[in-house]
Amino acid sequence: MEKFTGAAVQLPFDKINTIEGYKKILHYSIRKLKQKNVQLAVLPPYLFIFLQSLQWEQNLDFQQGFMYFAEQDTEYNNQLAKIHQEIARQYSIYLIPGTTIEKNRDGMFHSAWIISPQGDIISKQYQTHLAPWEQKLQLSRGKTLDPISLPFGRVGMLLSTDCWQPEAGRILSKMGGEIFIGLQGMQEKNNVWMQMSGLWQLVQHNKVCGIECCFDGMLLQTKLYGQSMLHIPRKQCQNKIGIVGRILSGSTGLVFGEFTQNKEHPSVYYAGYKQFSNLHI
Repeated sequence: MEKFTGAAVQLPFDKINTIEGYKKILHYSIRKLKQKNVQLAVLPPYLFIFLQSLQWEQNLDFQQGFMYFAEQDTEYNNQLAKIHQEIARQYSIYLIPGTTIEKNRDGMFHSAWIISPQGDIISKQYQTHLAPWEQKLQLSRGKTLDPISLPFGRVGMLLSTDCWQPEAGRILSKMGGEIFIGLQGMQEKNNVWMQMSGLWQLVQHNKVCGIECCFDGMLLQTKLYGQSMLHIPRKQCQNKIGIVGRILSGSTGLVFGEFTQNKEHPSVYYAGYKQFSNLHI
């Protein structure tokens, strides 16, 4: 990988009341990112559950909502996948449409997908580590971490608790992962230090670049927090922190960067960014 442009979208969940309203924001966001030559756009986790909940008549809590979604996961996933496949195809972009729940004979899984610029689902990743609160949702653990080779590098996805597992980063790195994607939303109130112990730490240990996209808002009567960020190894970062772009919790917008391989340090990437403070339609 010599050059790669990626982005995270931190959505204004409090302003999304219908699927059609979401589609307008999605078109706006991806159109803006394509103007900056973004190749891979990442949307927040739990997105499919949030979007489907907009159409539910009953007011469900976190666990009830997950279970209700899982009962009709095939229908819901097909409907929402089609929306994002059309977006990826229209704008010719690689798209990670957040996460969803998939149920099969092996269990119920928290899952993330990569959609190609042709609109095909070319990769799926199940969450491999479960916290106690996720076990209460009756989720099953995925068995493997599988980075995928894309034209700009090998991409590995880490879902929720996976972001805090050092072995997950080591596995992806040993399998050639160059770009780590973190998808998470914390129930701890705006705890930036806890977040920094997640994907940021994996990026530092494995000397890769990272895109962290967070659910920051209300989901099924539960407030989730997070800052969407771009990460690189701190020694190669001008501010020596390792964060080259972020959207604070409570804000919305797009953060994107061009990561370029440093010839003297072939596993290290620099990044530039520009942030939209709000999404206005």
